[in-house]
Amino acid sequence: NATNGTTGLLQVLGSNRQLQPEEAETWTIGFDYSPGWADGLRVSATYFDIDFANRIAIPGNLLDAFRNPQNYVGYLIFNPTAQQIADYLGQADQVVGAVPPDGIEAIWDERLTNLGSLQVRGIDFSVSYAFNTSLGEASLFASASKLLEFSRSTNPALPTVELLDTVFNPVDLRARAGISLNNNGWGGALVANYVDGYRDNLSTPNRAVDSWLTYDARL
Repeated sequence: NATNGTTGLLQVLGSNRQLQPEEAETWTIGFDYSPGWADGLRVSATYFDIDFANRIAIPGNLLDAFRNPQNYVGYLIFNPTAQQIADYLGQADQVVGAVPPDGIEAIWDERLTNLGSLQVRGIDFSVSYAFNTSLGEASLFASASKLLEFSRSTNPALPTVELLDTVFNPVDLRARAGISLNNNGWGGALVANYVDGYRDNLSTPNRAVDSWLTYDARL
């Protein structure tokens, strides 16, 4: 509810005396495989499923909260009463800034809090192959992490929202691959790093952000 193009905001930061312990139920299953017929080859994969309850984190990003206020009920308060403003100011150890001419029109509680829930599911995969050459011991390696779900509810009364591949949240795929060489204390490596694209959900209209590929080299 901007007045004259601006919104007077009371932003609350820091710790929270009402925090409760964070809990999580975790399931993992995986394997490591090193075949006898291919000395130096190792393959591993792990599936993970983590269900957090009372997840300790900040409730989210202010820009996203203004764009999707229905996902931040209890943390973003529009047109607060004088009593609500006084209550928040009374909890602060330090107050900086000044009250805008049009008054405080919104309160954003960005303190650490217990979120309703956070579900994370994915698969980690890696493969490597070490072998000897005339130049020394060489190794080919690759790894990838594929997220299948990253959904969150800021309040137990609210539905979960899928945040995967959006601004300020994880992308669904990261991978790296490379080669290394070591010989008598000397070594080097060349590695390629891939990060999948995502959706800029804060712009209007939403826009796609391309994936990117970078390279690292060391001696």
